[in-house]
Amino acid sequence: IPHSDISHDCTMSLLVSCQKYFANRNLYAVLNVKKSSSTKEIKKAYHRLSLQFHPDKTGSTSNPEQESYNTERFQTLGRVYALLSNDDRRKLYDDCGEVDDDVDLSDGVDDWLAYWRLLFPTVTTKDIENFEIKYKNSEDELLDIKAAYKASVGDMGGVLDRVLCASVEDEPRIRAIIDRCIAAGEIRSYDAYTNESQRSKGARLKRAQMEKREWEQEIGERGAAEELVARIQRNAGMRLFVGNSI
Repeated sequence: IPHSDISHDCTMSLLVSCQKYFANRNLYAVLNVKKSSSTKEIKKAYHRLSLQFHPDKTGSTSNPEQESYNTERFQTLGRVYALLSNDDRRKLYDDCGEVDDDVDLSDGVDDWLAYWRLLFPTVTTKDIENFEIKYKNSEDELLDIKAAYKASVGDMGGVLDRVLCASVEDEPRIRAIIDRCIAAGEIRSYDAYTNESQRSKGARLKRAQMEKREWEQEIGERGAAEELVARIQRNAGMRLFVGNSI
């Protein structure tokens, strides 16, 4: 890929990019997998994280720097997967802990969004419905909530951003789960969580309502089926049943 096709971030060392966007130079740690993980496990981990950090999921913003950051973070994730999914490159990394940044990790794909779409099938309405039913209140969701709570240091907005399918409508249910985990000693109690002001909660709800209105304006006069497809596309398949694509 010419560097200009995938933004300036890809001129940055992959390990430096990992440190910048994921606070870790270990490629396996970026994907939350073990060094002994299989190719299938690595692909599944990449899929889950790419849904979380897809630029469509993180949403458009009036801040160009933030939009650039979101896109470059997603590209970095793709570069990590591209390396670890290639046996020869992975072995080289395992042996020396370094990355040859002169090697084109894309294998000819024009951009990382196209690369992502090639790896995973198109999201359908049925995929979304099935995933929501299976994921919500599951063990996987519980683990994701606890991980998101720790990563966000108790910031509820960060939790909702990190958990698949989560929205402000899910906040009371997710808070109840977090409260049970705190009471059981499974996670610690953070001030940001226990002492969040009503003003902060209200601002989060107001932002969500505004985003919903903007989305409704985008879909205009389309019917219910098209409306759901538009939502899928906007959120980059966040409700896709992960297992169906691996």
